[in-house]
Amino acid sequence: MDKVKFFENIPFFSHLPKENLEQMADAVEQRLFNKHNIIFREGDNADGMYIILFGEVEVAIGMKVVAKLGINDFFGEIALITSEPRSASVGVVSPNCSTLFLSKEAFEKIKYKVSPDGQKEILRRIYENRKR
Repeated sequence: MDKVKFFENIPFFSHLPKENLEQMADAVEQRLFNKHNIIFREGDNADGMYIILFGEVEVAIGMKVVAKLGINDFFGEIALITSEPRSASVGVVSPNCSTLFLSKEAFEKIKYKVSPDGQKEILRRIYENRKR
């Protein structure tokens, strides 16, 4: 898989300069999960963000499922930006789920270069989570 091309096709990252996309592509690691695996829990410290290659996850706040995410969706970015604990729990609902994991350290190197569209998306997600 051409990871740079993959990131270019995800709106959150698409406006980053190619140099930053290459840095991200070098920094990510693939992580595999099985059905019922909890990727992280609400209140956990943020260690990175995830981008789904295949499979589905559910996002829950408290006991309420607030979103179902699939291919090319991402999660975990809010805690990286705000440095607050995880605002939701994420668990796998498909038989398998493959993700790319971008660590907090790697993200710190590029976070100030997030596009205006990416910044709007982050703010929208923070706002949505605060309303719940």
